[in-house]
Amino acid sequence: MMIAYPGLAVDYPSSDQYKLVSISKLAENYNLFYKLHVLSSERSVLWHAIQLRSNTFSDFAVGSPPVYWRNFLYWFRVDGSVLAFDTKREQAVILDRPEFVDQFDSIYGKILIGHDIHDICLGVAQGLLTLVCIFKKCIVIAAYDYVSSNWRVSHTLDNFVSGPDDLINGFPVLIDSKRVFFLAEPPGTYHDRCEYDIEINGYRKVAVLGRVNYPLRSFQPTLASVHGTPSEIVNTRHLSYSLQS
Repeated sequence: MMIAYPGLAVDYPSSDQYKLVSISKLAENYNLFYKLHVLSSERSVLWHAIQLRSNTFSDFAVGSPPVYWRNFLYWFRVDGSVLAFDTKREQAVILDRPEFVDQFDSIYGKILIGHDIHDICLGVAQGLLTLVCIFKKCIVIAAYDYVSSNWRVSHTLDNFVSGPDDLINGFPVLIDSKRVFFLAEPPGTYHDRCEYDIEINGYRKVAVLGRVNYPLRSFQPTLASVHGTPSEIVNTRHLSYSLQS
């Protein structure tokens, strides 16, 4: 039985090669394994399996899809650790639960790590695998350091996306060196796009957007791209209309 969202690895538009990876679990001879099922465009159209031994099984976070970045697929687990799969070498490892989560629980209010996509978000920011953890009193942003194999906290922000009932009503959609953009969901039929300025440690509402009825993903790379050449269906009439406009 599949226990996580399938992950798609593709370096579009620079390459048309892909790998599709799904995960199941296996208990055999008192050993616990994750079984990664891989479908690759580089091989015949057949699935092959790779096993990763684990001391304990942990469910994967509901509503948190895998993140693909620089030849790795990452799945966030409910216990706070991350399963990382190297799509080139076809090897899998477990990245340990961030130490700062337990340290900050007593300071900033406990986080229900992994049980809701709004509690902790996994994505990529400024070229680094990044976690955004929403504690009761603050928001902590941490990036994974591949040299030390640890999560390093880069920013601690005031929590402005939790209501009086402690329900989280927003999630990050973009992070750069100076700002964090959240899409907040106040009661009503719209979204607020909020910009948090790290330098002044404050935020402001920068836009009001129409509400959508389907889940939006947080700050994750996508297959979206902008092509520099016109489509074949674009003719001179379309171009002249664009120029006149």
